Amino acid sequence: MHRATPAGRGVGLLLIVQLAGLIVPFVLLRPVTGAPVEILAHAAPSEGLIGVALGLLLANGLLTIGISLATFDVFRRASAAAARWVLVAAVLMVATQALDDVQVLSLVALSRQAVGAEAPDTILALAVTTAAARRWTHLTAILAIDGWILAFYVALFRGTAVPRAVLAFGTLTALLHLAGIPVTAGLFAVVDKVLLDPLPFANF
Repeated sequence: MHRATPAGRGVGLLLIVQLAGLIVPFVLLRPVTGAPVEILAHAAPSEGLIGVALGLLLANGLLTIGISLATFDVFRRASAAAARWVLVAAVLMVATQALDDVQVLSLVALSRQAVGAEAPDTILALAVTTAAARRWTHLTAILAIDGWILAFYVALFRGTAVPRAVLAFGTLTALLHLAGIPVTAGLFAVVDKVLLDPLPFANF
């Protein structure tokens, strides 16, 4: 029988908070997920919400590192390598999300410049390329998130604190989400080709 300890309950609660911290910000970032023209129109007016979303993502990344540190000793007793990989994956998750955040802030800056711009075509061209770059950094950030989740589940499998059925379900869910990334990448490639090919510098 698996007995929950106060520390285990605390980590479980933090994992629920982490899940919410991954869902809510991405909903708030909808103004920077549309077509470049829509991003230029909606990003600047939604700058406050976007700032909240980026702050939540940063806090969530730090929370993930905190969870990794809190479980490090427990995981290390079963496998030192697994404990290290969980921590490394958490740091990579924060780093890739920071790159994604930079791209989002760039789109917001372009949206501000688009208001009354004397060269709107130039701003739009920059928005197209920045949005394309942001899609790929965002995809990388999602890949890092899935990597941490899988590393965490692998570390849990090394021990006996969590029922195997729960771990199997969680691992399957993460693998299915991970499998969807190449499909998303293919869609991104098609979108980028449609958006970038008409630009005069696209074939340089």
